[in-house]
Amino acid sequence: MVNCAAYTRVDDAETHEADAFTINAIGARNAALAARATGARLVQISTDYVMDGTGSGPYPEGAALAPQSAYGRTKAAGEWAMRATHPDTLIVRTAWLYGAQGGNFIATMLRLAQTHDTLD
Repeated sequence: MVNCAAYTRVDDAETHEADAFTINAIGARNAALAARATGARLVQISTDYVMDGTGSGPYPEGAALAPQSAYGRTKAAGEWAMRATHPDTLIVRTAWLYGAQGGNFIATMLRLAQTHDTLD
């Protein structure tokens, strides 16, 4: 079972943290409960926002979570809830989602390149 559901409006999560928590933490726990009840292996799609962002390379698997934003806090809470509920959960952290539709890294970079002289 792969849990792809998430509140992903990172900036909006700052003012709608309760909504983000409902989806990213409580929803993740519910997915873990369902996977545990059926004996399914669970894969959680998470984010690098659960880390502090100061690393210069990949974070080790056991690195302490240190989210710096509401979005990161809610995703970290979801990771915790899933592990506590269904220890056989695999967590995959990605920096961006990629796809032909909706917001994605390439479309965002192209849009920003049209309106900014430099990107950081």
